[in-house]
Amino acid sequence: MTQRWIRALTALLVGGGIVAWLLLPVRFAVERPRLGIPAVVAPGETFSIVVRGSVPFWSGVEKAEIVSSAPIDTQNARAPRQRHVLVLTGLRLTGVHADIKAVVPAGVPDGPYDLVVSGRQRIVVRPRSLFVQKSFPDRFSLAQMADLPELTTDDGVRRLNAIVDEINVVNPEAVLLTGDLAYGGAWHSYDRLVRALLRLRAPVIAAPGNHEYEGWAGYLSYFGSPYHAVDLGKLRILSLNSGHGRDQLTQSQFRWLRDNLPPAGSGLTVIQIHHPPFPERSFRVNDLAFAALASERGVPLVLHGHWHADGVFDGQGRRREDTTAFPGTHFAVTTAAGRALRRMSETLTSYHGYRIVRIEAGQVVSYTYDVDGDGVRDAAASVPLGMIHVEAPEPGTVRVKNKLNEALPNARVRIAAGADAGPVMSASRGTVAEVIELGETRFFEVVVDIPARSEVVISLLPAQLAEQP
Repeated sequence: MTQRWIRALTALLVGGGIVAWLLLPVRFAVERPRLGIPAVVAPGETFSIVVRGSVPFWSGVEKAEIVSSAPIDTQNARAPRQRHVLVLTGLRLTGVHADIKAVVPAGVPDGPYDLVVSGRQRIVVRPRSLFVQKSFPDRFSLAQMADLPELTTDDGVRRLNAIVDEINVVNPEAVLLTGDLAYGGAWHSYDRLVRALLRLRAPVIAAPGNHEYEGWAGYLSYFGSPYHAVDLGKLRILSLNSGHGRDQLTQSQFRWLRDNLPPAGSGLTVIQIHHPPFPERSFRVNDLAFAALASERGVPLVLHGHWHADGVFDGQGRRREDTTAFPGTHFAVTTAAGRALRRMSETLTSYHGYRIVRIEAGQVVSYTYDVDGDGVRDAAASVPLGMIHVEAPEPGTVRVKNKLNEALPNARVRIAAGADAGPVMSASRGTVAEVIELGETRFFEVVVDIPARSEVVISLLPAQLAEQP
């Protein structure tokens, strides 16, 4: 009798579980791509959509599409949106996780897209998480910054938006955020941070710092996994978390790094991790093993923050403020973009800034700045903030002031057209790359080379009046 009741109860529980599994709504979250872990793909290329579901071995995803997006303007208006349905070609289930293979259809224009994933009674949107790019340039730049302004005040928000405006003019292929992004961890700080970052044209690749642990749930909610890999053409960006357990690189992360770091000579890889491994204000677990692995695998550059000051080390932990021409891995610490500065060297100037990494033919060719203007890049210096200004003296015209001691190749500026401007215009300098409709105003995005220490005026012209290249 007892055995019969046990079998009946077991059958009831199993049957009820099956019914619930089939009929109850399946909730899921898109873990990647997303802001902070974007996908950069070409039309016809396959990429992964990683989903975490509420039911094991069932993704719940029925459809995925991308919707064109543009940087949000001050009125939160957006450009007209185009939708493209992704082709789902494969599915791998592991517990509550699903790796869905998706293909961007041929003919999808280049640009940033919001990913929209839908299933039964569920729609998840990841803004500006996928970037379509038919081909990757042989010569390009990355912008990297850390230790952002505190966003609990309106002044901090203003300063962050000014940084975003400056980075948009520099026009990098990606923006690396190397930790301490939202001090205090309040949800409204993360909300303000994300609203500013969505104004960046380039993909945002994020890594946490120690201050993210003041509001860890907020970081995970907005940016997802604290360590990950993002491919930009043939360049791989590996992002790590050194804030865990107060300044350490965990053993599980180190194993992941060892598995995902390509062997020497097999391609270009750049790593970002908030703490440097040497010796002051560094992480303390797996520090020497990390440095040795980076050198062994031929990583040319590892980017850091945390110091609120610039600095560069070689693979033996020696400070290199004498030259950038030393062999092996370069460990570059970047000054704060907004937080209080620290004096970590008697020979380096302190200022708020960011780092521009220039890459050519699969090689890092520079990551420092010529502070004194003598024609030689300083050994550790980052780019000082506030040296690039864009003014609009009248509709259809902008004036760009570049006070930096280096040129800005392929800079990008936005020009608001006058009331009499047509839908097709050219520029007095540079090339019109994109036309964006925001409400009643038409904007022309112009790509132009800005010389060092110069002031350049760019005006919109009817196409037939533009200067010939």
